[in-house]
Amino acid sequence: MDYEGDLCIVYEAHPRDRFPDSPTLPEGVTKYDQGVYLEHASAADGLDALAERSAAAIRAITGRHPAPTPR
Repeated sequence: MDYEGDLCIVYEAHPRDRFPDSPTLPEGVTKYDQGVYLEHASAADGLDALAERSAAAIRAITGRHPAPTPR
């Protein structure tokens, strides 16, 4: 959480990480100087929903795709 109460994901990309130069962020995720933040994130959203939004943002930043779900 930042000083304004936004749920932030702070990171510093290094060339060896091979993160995408311009990731396509999920809806409701905004880039800022130190990383990204989830717009309008609230405890009322529930832990599972916030975890899913955070994971989607991290996948976009890193260029990783979700693992397939077992059948």
